[in-house]
Amino acid sequence: MLGQTHIGDCRQTMRSMHAAGVVAQCVVTSPPYFGLRDYQTEGQIGLERSLGEYVEAMVDVFRSVRDVLADDGVLWLNLGDSYVSKGGCVTPQAGHQFSTRTRGREVVCRSNRDVETGLKPKDRMMVPARVAMALQADGWWLRDEIVWHKPNPMPSSVRDRTTSAHEMVYLLSKSRRYYFDQEAIAEPASYGEPNAPDKIKSPMGQGYTRRAGRWPSGWARGDEPRDVVAFSREVGRSGNKARKPGSARGCPENTDSNLCGSVPWEGTTRNKRSVWTVSTQPCPDAHFATFPQKLIEPCILAGSRPGDVVFDPFMGAGTTAIVAERLARRWIGCELNPEYVAIQHRRMQGLTPGLPLAAAGE
Repeated sequence: MLGQTHIGDCRQTMRSMHAAGVVAQCVVTSPPYFGLRDYQTEGQIGLERSLGEYVEAMVDVFRSVRDVLADDGVLWLNLGDSYVSKGGCVTPQAGHQFSTRTRGREVVCRSNRDVETGLKPKDRMMVPARVAMALQADGWWLRDEIVWHKPNPMPSSVRDRTTSAHEMVYLLSKSRRYYFDQEAIAEPASYGEPNAPDKIKSPMGQGYTRRAGRWPSGWARGDEPRDVVAFSREVGRSGNKARKPGSARGCPENTDSNLCGSVPWEGTTRNKRSVWTVSTQPCPDAHFATFPQKLIEPCILAGSRPGDVVFDPFMGAGTTAIVAERLARRWIGCELNPEYVAIQHRRMQGLTPGLPLAAAGE
């Protein structure tokens, strides 16, 4: 089943995966958003009569995802939000900004069909948060909330709110402990003086130098303030190891022993932050909701190792597969609309000549 996008309802495909013993280490996906597009495909998700029905459908899908996910696997889930409107998914949105935003048979919708109880016209529906909390209540660990900042958002003429320039990406896990390669997505450190990379300042302003691995003058190892020790663990990357729990000595009162007693810092990187600035990417022959490759690269790098299986139950135009191939991961996908599988096939040919195209219903 690997190396293919299987056409049909993803839940059925996942039942086949589970029966065949196919296990995914990392799932990266972006399901159809609620009430925003009609893909003109029977059985599609996103056009439920109410937001509650949509959330229930998402919970059902990701229960199946959990069945094929490794015990230490992770799920990266991207969702966008929308506003309550009296309009339904009946006609494309008007205006020149939408003139080129129809691909194939899909239609851009105005909003949901039925107004949910408690929601009023023009309310922001908070769809991503509702889905994330429903998954959390269904047993998933909700581990992180990433803000995807779009520097090139769709223009908007609204005058009573800001122009939306972000979407959400949630990190969820099947278990309390899971695989996550923090080093693979570390960012360059930007602390201290711009032209003095060997100098760093702690979050509270105390200055110190990394040259020769020295602690600030007058500080004995094990006596550092908590904020500086935590900071040193975050920016230190090159061979640094913290003491094992309970092994720290000389920790200040009320200081976590896991933080106290870490060795001097040497690296020039820091933990990746929770706001990712990634421009949207047009795809001439694909639908306009295509994942940017740079958005999902850190998801795959952090959530899997080379050779692991990456899975996307809503593969669309195949960006997850393209990035997985480039990063030496195996992959498997599901897609309800055969038109998008054909697009993916064309996009993948440059990476994997002779890529098989799964038959409908497989």
